[in-house]
Parts: sequence; C-alpha cells; structure tokens
Amino acid sequence: MLIRRGDQPGRGSHRGCVVAIGNFDGLHLGHQEIVRVLLERGREAGLPAAVLTFEPNPREYFAPLQPPPRLMRLRDKAEWLAVAGVAELRVLRFDARISEWDGVTFIERVLLRALGAKRVVIGAGFRFGRGRSGDVAMLRGEGATRGFGVDEVPPFLVGGLRASSTSVRAALAAGRL
Repeated sequence: MLIRRGDQPGRGSHRGCVVAIGNFDGLHLGHQEIVRVLLERGREAGLPAAVLTFEPNPREYFAPLQPPPRLMRLRDKAEWLAVAGVAELRVLRFDARISEWDGVTFIERVLLRALGAKRVVIGAGFRFGRGRSGDVAMLRGEGATRGFGVDEVPPFLVGGLRASSTSVRAALAAGRL
C-alpha cells in the first residue's frame, strides 16, 4: 500500500480512485463495513481503493486539552488497511489551514486535485469543511456537477446499537472489553 501525506498530487500517481473519508480510529465493525463497500466499488469501477484520514484527528485539534483517547496508532491503521486491500492511504494533516477550508475547497483540493476521486464512500451523517458545513447532500450535488459519485454507508448496528469509535471508547472506559 502506498502512503502519502498532504494534499498535493503524488508524482506518477494514478489519476482516479475510489476513496473513503474518515478518521477510522480503531477500525471497528462500522469502519470495516465502509472499507468493504470501498473495495467493492473499486472492483466494480476498475479503480484503486484509497482511504483519506486525518492526523491529528480533528477532535484532537479542536480540543487539545481533552482529546479523545486513541483506539489505534496510525501505523496499525495503515497495516490493517494494507492487509484489507486498500491501495493508498492519504494522511492529511489537520491544522489551522485545513480547518478554515469550506466544503467546496476541500472537494477541489483534496478529492479532485490530490486524489482524482471518481467515487467517494462515507459513513452515515458524514460532515466536513469549516464548521462542519458540508454534508452528504452537498457532496452529492458537487459530485453530480464535477463527475464523482457518492456512496453513503448506513450505520452498522451491533445488538441494535450503532458501531462507533465513541461507543468503543465508552465500553473501554467502563471496562466492557
């Protein structure tokens, strides 16, 4: 698996991919479902599968004194994604510059210019851009005019509850392994 950092296109990089966006902290069952859909859409389109993640997690950036506990190191995340069959891991440093981008700027600079996304796979309720102003409807609208599709993966339920990093952290904090 190729690992790239930043929002610049890589030299000699492929032009076109299917990309999943998220923190993927812990790669729990919900994340695994997103990666499954990502790989399936990549096979269908004959395109490599890429994962776009952020370092640090945006929640760590906005609350540096109370960051959420990490469930997985970046290195472990990369190893898991490589074994799963992801072709590229793009790590975008979440900093003041990126925190100011609106949704359209994020789409233009990262999804289109850096990755050449032809399809985007996201979890339910995905938000992005300054003030979390971008949502699934906005992403689909931009995709329709800019030439990429969007798949929103519904929540993955375990025992009727949504699989999420927040629920994993709560279970760990309560000693429920």
